[in-house]
This record gives sequence, structure tokens and C-alpha cells, in this order.
Amino acid sequence: MGQPARAAAWGYVRCEELQREGPPRWTPASRPAEAPETPPRPWPPPRRSPAEVARDVRELKKRVPRQIGGETPLMMAAAQGNLIMVRDLVASGAGVKDTNRAGETALMFAAENGQLGVVQVLLAAGSAVDTRNTFRETALMYAAGNGHTEVVKALAGAGADVNAREENTIPVLVLAARNGHTATVQALLAAGADVNGSSRGGYTALIVAAEEGHLETVKLLLAAGADAKFSTRRCLDCRPLTALLVAKGKNHNEIVRLLREAGAQR
Repeated sequence: MGQPARAAAWGYVRCEELQREGPPRWTPASRPAEAPETPPRPWPPPRRSPAEVARDVRELKKRVPRQIGGETPLMMAAAQGNLIMVRDLVASGAGVKDTNRAGETALMFAAENGQLGVVQVLLAAGSAVDTRNTFRETALMYAAGNGHTEVVKALAGAGADVNAREENTIPVLVLAARNGHTATVQALLAAGADVNGSSRGGYTALIVAAEEGHLETVKLLLAAGADAKFSTRRCLDCRPLTALLVAKGKNHNEIVRLLREAGAQR
């Protein structure tokens, strides 16, 4: 018998021995007990008891970092994006218009954290879209300042004032532009925001975007008709500032070029 034939014969005998020893290591019969099949979750999920909801609310309070005082379980669930709990609480009569000590609603907590599904549930449950907190801020301002574009669209679609201002008269569009949230700026403009709306000191979305070096935001604002020559009114003794001046001061050379092409001279 040649060498290949002997090897084949030995392999056949070894296979028979292994079969007699028992099943292979990774057959279904030897699968580790710690890795069972995960059963699919039921949908819709079963409604939980009040005791279970209360237990989860206590856990939520431990995980929400920003608490001023007077937060309700609904606010906690909204901040965390716990959609199931939000639905349970709303169905059990939780006040969607209740506020904490700072005048914030559950809708504001959801908008601030970009919880689109929760925002939609709260709006459908009758949450007031333009309620203001003690600093005269709205849910739309929370969402725009943090760049939560889809939430901005949902709030604007529900009738939120896209030209609302903070207590110190900072428009929503300026809040989004200051942080370079170009997609959010586009959504606000599409909803009717004033491209040249300014703060009390005269700062427009274009000026703050140029100052912070947000090139794409500057391009969008110029294409939407932003006034490149607009100047601030910061104080009586201060030199008025333009988008060109602040961009030059921060060495944002590409933005300087765009502003000059748009007609800015100083």
C-alpha cells in the first residue's frame, strides 16, 4: 500500500474512533448552556404595572445629569428617550404641560436631547409647542442650539415660531449658526426663519457663523440671501462689526474670500 493510501486508511480509522468517542465538540448537542436562543420580543410591548413604572422612574432619575428641581417622571423619561415609559405615563394621565422650577416642560427635555420619537408623542398628547421657560427659551431653541435637525423639523411642523428669540433677543437661527449646525440652519430657513434676523446687539446668523469659522454654514446663509454688509450695534463706544471684520480677525481666509465675493467691503 502506497503512502497516500495508508494515510487515507488511517484517517478513516481515526474518524471511526472519533465517532465512537461521542459527538463532535460544537454540535448542537454540545452547545454551551450560557448561549441560549433569544426569544423575539413581543410587539406591541405589554403594558407594565404602576409599580414597575415607578421602579424605572427611580432608575431614570439616577441617570439624568441635569436636574434643577421639580422634574416629573415624564420629564425624566423624555430626557432619556424612554419611549415606552413616556407612552405609559401619558396614557396614565401624566401632565404633558407640567413644568419644573425653571419652567421647563417634558417637551423641552426631549428636544434638548434629540429624542424625536418622544417629541412626536408629546406633541400628539397636546404639549404646547411654544411654551417658554423662565429664561424665555422654547423647545425649538433647545433643539436648534444642539443641532437636532429632525426635532427642529417636527417642532416647526407643529407650529413652533421659527423667529422666536431668547430673553436677550437671540433668534433661533443665530443659535444654530453659532454652533455650525448647517443642516439645522437649512431646516429653519425652509420653515421661514428670517435669514437677517439679529440679536439685540446686531449679531446675525452670518456674523456668528463667520466669527466661529463655520464655512459651510456661511455658504448656505449667503446663498439664502444673508446681507454680507450687515453690521452689529454692540454699544455706543464700540466699532460696529461685520461678518468680514470678525472673519479677518480670526484668520478665516476662505470665509473672507466668500464675503468679499458677496459684496462685503469692510
